[in-house]
Amino acid sequence: MNKQIVSLLLCTSIIFSINAASSPFGKLTQLIEASADRWIGDLVSKLDITQQVVFANLFIQPSSNSVETTMKCLQHIQSDAQLTEASQRLEQDTHKILQSYITHMQKKFEALQKTLSKAAQEKSKQEFFNKFEKKIYELIMHIYSVYYVKLYQHIEKQNPAALCYLFDEQGLIAPEKRTKVLPKP
Repeated sequence: MNKQIVSLLLCTSIIFSINAASSPFGKLTQLIEASADRWIGDLVSKLDITQQVVFANLFIQPSSNSVETTMKCLQHIQSDAQLTEASQRLEQDTHKILQSYITHMQKKFEALQKTLSKAAQEKSKQEFFNKFEKKIYELIMHIYSVYYVKLYQHIEKQNPAALCYLFDEQGLIAPEKRTKVLPKP
């Protein structure tokens, strides 16, 4: 029995290590997950189910959703006073995560610059900023992905039938026409 438990723990830790290593934001992922859990527990869980699904619609990856649809969702969130607190906290939490990443990367860049010649520094600087811009975008998508998974699971426990698209290019879809189900994470 003890050997089975030890084997299970070993396998679990190996799988966790592989998953953490495969994510370019491995260490930040734990921070993002904790932030999402707090945000959902403190604020989103107090909203009605449709308001919760509004935020789930916001987190849908752009490949699944058009820019116009996302803009309509954002406009709806900004116009609904009941969503203000959750929206502001989401913005603050996202900013903290991004700032943490930026600070870490800035330190790495400064350390790298110290080891290079003046000529190599300029080339290195441009390469760094090109990669950095791409990584910031990837981090934002990762944050949205983690929040989507957490929020989807939270809503699914309450009312799985509510997990549908609420917006299209024209704006809020009438309740009776909401038939397209959100993608399962």
